[in-house]
Amino acid sequence: MPILILAGGLLAAPGCHGDSPAGSDSPAGTQGEWTLVWSDEFDSGTTPVAPDAAHWGYEIGYVRNREWQYYTDDIRNAYCQDGFLHIEAHRHPPGTYRRGDEEGQDGSISSASLTSRDRVQFQFGRLEMRARIDTRWGSWPAFWSLGARGEWPDNGECDIMEYYKEQLLFNVAWWKTGDKRWTPRWDGEKVPLDTLPARWADEFHTW
Repeated sequence: MPILILAGGLLAAPGCHGDSPAGSDSPAGTQGEWTLVWSDEFDSGTTPVAPDAAHWGYEIGYVRNREWQYYTDDIRNAYCQDGFLHIEAHRHPPGTYRRGDEEGQDGSISSASLTSRDRVQFQFGRLEMRARIDTRWGSWPAFWSLGARGEWPDNGECDIMEYYKEQLLFNVAWWKTGDKRWTPRWDGEKVPLDTLPARWADEFHTW
């Protein structure tokens, strides 16, 4: 059963409107019909509010990939306003947050990573997100799912949308019995940003 994770500096709203699918606890019907079983439209007013705690929790600290940002549950880094979920990175004086063990982790950059772990998960279905992402150098927005049971990577990983180093990535990580622990096998595709229309990054897209 996958859980969902949203991370990085992105402005996002899911594309689960009308009868668009978000996921299902049973395989899709033979007629190709979908039933919407869960969505989050990030409905909100003009005042920033925290994401719905029934749907989203937070990763805290320096989590992966030797990244510089310290993930927080601060509303400045993740908030809903005017019907959108905003995930933002901010720069602070060094030492504002705990320093990490890797170069660049001086506690001066904060961001947010939201996860549906222990809140929302599905065994079968289709996941969909509509988002506009920041493509400036250093950004690493991502939307991916992990298995809710087991240890990575034998629980599986599906990178539905990931962006860094001026390219979009779409990956799956998997593991085969007998492989070395914590050693994934990867399949994926890369799309360089300069192959997309000039104003692609200014628009919303559905993944």
